[in-house]
Amino acid sequence: TPGYFDAWEVTDEFLARGEVVEALDKPRVVLQGPLVACVEVLRGYGSSKITQTICVEKGSPLVEIKTLVDWRDKGVLLKHWFKTTMSGMRAFYEVPFGVFERPTRSETPRERAMFEVPAVSWADFTNGVVGLAVIAPSRHGYSARGGDFSLSLLRSPTFPNPWSDLGRHEFTYYLYPHSGDYEVAEVPRVASEAAFSVFTRPVGSAVEYSLLSIQPPRVLLSAFKRSEDGDGYIARLYNPYSSSVEVTVKYGFRVKSIHEVDIPELNVIERLGEGEMSTTVLKFKPFEVKTLKLLALSAL
Repeated sequence: TPGYFDAWEVTDEFLARGEVVEALDKPRVVLQGPLVACVEVLRGYGSSKITQTICVEKGSPLVEIKTLVDWRDKGVLLKHWFKTTMSGMRAFYEVPFGVFERPTRSETPRERAMFEVPAVSWADFTNGVVGLAVIAPSRHGYSARGGDFSLSLLRSPTFPNPWSDLGRHEFTYYLYPHSGDYEVAEVPRVASEAAFSVFTRPVGSAVEYSLLSIQPPRVLLSAFKRSEDGDGYIARLYNPYSSSVEVTVKYGFRVKSIHEVDIPELNVIERLGEGEMSTTVLKFKPFEVKTLKLLALSAL
């Protein structure tokens, strides 16, 4: 049950008590082919129904969980708990352009207060040898205690909006089992690939073209857009890891100058190149963000 101010307050009550959302029927296989296999599970709580379709795809390291919720009950916090056998588990959470660690034990008052942790699109739980990441682009609350952890799916407050969270919800999250910690498993890259799916468009003839590529892919592209002054293009890159890295950025268009600027694009930090070029070598410190202003020889 959420707290007194239930639209924005979460208590630690769910760590000591709560109800299991029971399955209403046996899981059933709804898709079984050479590339994809899916199992569907129907659960119920009160007047609410939760349908989850759990899929694995050939060649993919992810387990996909498509969730359809028809929620009719008030004053409930709904969480998906994951039970593991990991001892000495550590928990890492994504924040904008970075990662931070929160405790999985509750021995001190400070640790006991960290029972619900926010994250942007993923959290990783690992003992350093093996781990399990939860990639949830549209869900942002996690809890971890001992070897167990959970993802908050919804809560249905009564104040200030008595209709909050009622009705149909559709969202997808992923499980990524891996060796090592989040850095070894490159969880930020895998999560980015899962969150931003490929879209296609028919063209007159087949061509091969890459707007921008980064090798090795230890640095991520968070934005590519026209600059605020309209005089070029902005590529914002960041290193989501705790170690330094050197990468080569290759452009699929002719560039006549590259400047590193500050995030508001008001000041030049460093001039990285002048004259026609197609690549740039960049060195990133741990968790460093770089904003590149690119002047192209022709419009994209």
